[in-house]
Amino acid sequence: ECSGSQCGATLYLPKPSKTSTSSSSSPPPVIVAAHGLGGERIWLGKFASVFAEHGFAVLTFDYRHWGSSDGLPRQ
Repeated sequence: ECSGSQCGATLYLPKPSKTSTSSSSSPPPVIVAAHGLGGERIWLGKFASVFAEHGFAVLTFDYRHWGSSDGLPRQ
């Protein structure tokens, strides 16, 4: 939520390592990926997936009034 509007977001998580245990592993580094003006987070999915494959958690989101986020006026 941001200023009373729900923002659409997607969190991409890396697959757990087969050699790590949940009690001893540290959380992955996180990348927050934002689109440029006029964009939507869906466009960032391929990039986010590649980063997740390499061990990063990636959060993509749509700004208020854009994409799947709430807010008026639209776009």
